[in-house]
Formats: sequence, structure tokens, C-alpha cells
Amino acid sequence: MNEKSPQWINVTAEHEGRQVQGLYALDGEMLIVSYGIHSKTRQLVGMAAPTLARVLLLEFAKEGKPLYGATTQSLQASLHPELARLPAS
Repeated sequence: MNEKSPQWINVTAEHEGRQVQGLYALDGEMLIVSYGIHSKTRQLVGMAAPTLARVLLLEFAKEGKPLYGATTQSLQASLHPELARLPAS
């Protein structure tokens, strides 16, 4: 077998004034977008690969997916222990 691994390419999109970065690769007609430990796969139809990759990356951002699986609240608490003592609003 002579199967090649997909080549990963950096992709950046802007969401709510911040840069969101991920990677994408093509595997035949399938586009794979990776954001930390999360990934999405879509068939590449009617849209250029970089454009679809940005769309999928923005889906991660809108879903509030953190890069490596930690919840935003626990991440804030670990960076700012004083926030852990405040009641949830």
C-alpha cells in the first residue's frame, strides 16, 4: 500500500474580535478540521477547502469549545483562584 498521510495546513478565523487557529487537511473529498483535541469532518462540495475550514473553525468558536477539553469555567478558576469562590451569576 502506498497511502499518504494528509498534509495539515494552518487555518485562522476571527470570532468576536479574537483569532481562532486550527488545522485542516484533505483526505480525498473529505475535509478534516482540527481544533485542539476536537475535530470535524465534512465532504468538500461547492466550497474551497480553506473557506470551509474557516466555517468549521468558527463552529467550534461559537460552540465555546476550549482547545483541550477543559471547560471555560474550570479554566478560569485554575488561572484565577479567586473566581472559584465567587457565586455563579
